[in-house]
Amino acid sequence: MPTTFSLFHRGLATTLIVFGLALMAVAQEPPREYALSDGTSEEFGKLKPMTESKNWEGAIAILDAQL
Repeated sequence: MPTTFSLFHRGLATTLIVFGLALMAVAQEPPREYALSDGTSEEFGKLKPMTESKNWEGAIAILDAQL
C-alpha cells in the first residue's frame, strides 16, 4: 500500500502532466487573424478627416452606421 507521501507526489505529477499537455495544446493553436471588410475599411477612412475637422457628429454617424 502506497504511503501518503507517494500518493501526494503521484497526484502532483499527474496534475503537472495534465497542465503541461493543456499548455502545449494552446501553444499549437494557430493565431487568429482579424481583418476588416472592404466596406468597413472605406468607412473608417472617412473618420480621420471628420475628427481632424472636429466634426464629431459626422464621425459618430459613420460609427453608428457601421454598428
